[in-house]
Amino acid sequence: MTYSGRDWYGQLADIVDHLGSESFTERLMAALTGRIPVDQSMIIAFHRDSAPSILFADVDEPLRRAVVDSYVQGPYLLDPWYELVKRQASGGLYMLKEVAPDNFFSSEYYLTYYRDTRLKNEAVYLVPLDDGAQLQISMGFYSTALGGSVVQALRTIEPLILSLSRRHWGPGSALAGDGNAERAAVHHRVSSVFQSFGASVLTERERQLALMILRGYSLKASAESLGIAMGTVKVHCKNLYQKLGITSQAELFSLFIDALTMPGSPEDGDPLRYCLMSKSGR
Repeated sequence: MTYSGRDWYGQLADIVDHLGSESFTERLMAALTGRIPVDQSMIIAFHRDSAPSILFADVDEPLRRAVVDSYVQGPYLLDPWYELVKRQASGGLYMLKEVAPDNFFSSEYYLTYYRDTRLKNEAVYLVPLDDGAQLQISMGFYSTALGGSVVQALRTIEPLILSLSRRHWGPGSALAGDGNAERAAVHHRVSSVFQSFGASVLTERERQLALMILRGYSLKASAESLGIAMGTVKVHCKNLYQKLGITSQAELFSLFIDALTMPGSPEDGDPLRYCLMSKSGR
């Protein structure tokens, strides 16, 4: 499984010839996924001040409607790939198991937005762009383990993929000038929800822990990240569950999704307070 030979270089020349054209993306992905056993592939643009946009998606249409389209309305905030964007990670090839929290595969986020994709592993080229946006070229696999030859092949062409992507989607491209007002409004609203979620009910430490649990961190990993003792984290977890009237991560996730979809301005205060009032009938 290598990106070499006359056919590969012919495809590469064709890709270069179509830089800046509408057909570039499909040609790039056809060349990229045609030599390794990729089950699903996507390209997502994470913009600096707006919700992400899907530039390419080779997935079943029912799955796209159920998972992909809902993802860009707010749940992307819990995605480990979005964490890379927030950290302004360096460009390169990343594997899902390298970036996901330790309890990610049992988290409600995974069960809701990943399990239906049937993906067990994911390789992503992260491409930082000059305007602060980041491009993620994703290849998904139904198998947990990838052969070393597959990963090595993807790493071999990493500089090429990053360079072509920067050339096509960089300054002067349609993506660089994409200031979509609707996506900007979505991002402003859901980011405000994320930043204020639980602030009216929980202490700041409890709120931090709640968000880490939602992203798929175990209590042990949360304790290490927050720099506090495991016993203290357990107390915080017990307190936040009591304050919210819940007993499981599934209920916490449900409250978060309710808060994301709560109508009204994000400036109205902590949306979780309104969710709890609505549930109690007040």
